[in-house]
Amino acid sequence: MADEIETTVADHVCSITLNRPANRNALTTGMIADLRAAVERAAAAPAVRVIVVRGAGAAFCAGLDLGELAAQRA
Repeated sequence: MADEIETTVADHVCSITLNRPANRNALTTGMIADLRAAVERAAAAPAVRVIVVRGAGAAFCAGLDLGELAAQRA
């Protein structure tokens, strides 16, 4: 799960990649927490001037992972 949000910083740009291409980068609750933490770290870093969020594969993000939501309710 730790690899579902990838972060790199180069030339004052923090790139955050949603990395679940098989699921069209649908967000799990863990990914949402990790994404928030990554954005907060980047926002606090003096060397970062720009934050770019992108999705791995063909889709940016399909939204919330409804399969995970259904499993939590069961």
